[in-house]
Amino acid sequence: MLGKLIKHEIRATGRIIPMFYIAIVTTFLTGLIGNLIDNSYLHGLATFLMIISIFAINIVTLVVVVTRYYKNLFGNEGYLTGTLPVDKSLILATKIIVGFGWIILSYIATAFCTFGLLFINNEITLELFQQSLFELVKTLFNEQYVRSTIFYFLATIIIQTMLFIAKIYCAITIAHTKPFIKHSVGFSILWYFIIGIIIDSIDAILIFIPFGINVETGHIVTETMLSGSGVLGLANLVSNVIVSIVLFLITNSLLYSKTSLK
Repeated sequence: MLGKLIKHEIRATGRIIPMFYIAIVTTFLTGLIGNLIDNSYLHGLATFLMIISIFAINIVTLVVVVTRYYKNLFGNEGYLTGTLPVDKSLILATKIIVGFGWIILSYIATAFCTFGLLFINNEITLELFQQSLFELVKTLFNEQYVRSTIFYFLATIIIQTMLFIAKIYCAITIAHTKPFIKHSVGFSILWYFIIGIIIDSIDAILIFIPFGINVETGHIVTETMLSGSGVLGLANLVSNVIVSIVLFLITNSLLYSKTSLK
C-alpha cells in the first residue's frame, strides 16, 4: 500500500517540478551552443537563466511540498483523503518520503546549475573537472579526514532536510487544531518559528557536549567542536534525529483526532 501511495504522490507532485529540470538542462545546452558559435546573446541569456534557476528550483520545490501537504490533508482534498481506507500514518510517511526526495533532488539540481554556470562561463573546463574528480576519488581512498568530513557533510544534509520537513509538517498540523484553525496560515508560520527557536536553543547547548568524530582518525571521541582539534560534533546530529522523530510522532498523533479541515 505504501508503494502505491508513493507512486500516486510522485505523480501528483510531479506535474510542475520536472518542467524546471527540463528547463535547466535546456538552458545549459543553450549556453554550450552559445559558446560553440560564439554568440554572446545566447551565452548571456543562459548565464542569467542559470542564476535564476538556482533560486527557482528550490523555491518551487518548497512551495510544492508545503502546499501538497496542506491541500491534501487540510484543504479541499482533505475530505477525500479522510475517506480513504488508509492509515493516516501511511499517508504521513508518504508525504515525508516524497517530500524528502524532491528536496534532495533540488539540492542536486542546484549543484548542477552551479557547475553549469561555471562551465558555460569557462571558469571550469571538462578536463579540469575530470582531473578534480580523479583527485577527489584518490584522496577518498588515501585520506581519512576527507572521508570523515564528506560523511559528516552528507549526514548533516540528510538529517537537516528531515528536520526541516518535520518542522513544516508539524507546524501546519498544529495550526489546524481547534485553537488555531481560524487563522491556520498565520499560526503555521508562527509555530514553525517557535519550533525552530526551541531546536536552535537545544543545539546551542549541545555544542558543549563532548561527543564528536575526529576527522583525522575517523574515531568517536569525547571532545567538543570547540576543542579546535579537528573534531566535528555529533551531539547535534543525534539530537536532530531524535527531534525529527518526535515531531513526526506529534504530527501523526494530531492527525488522528485533533485536527480539523477548514
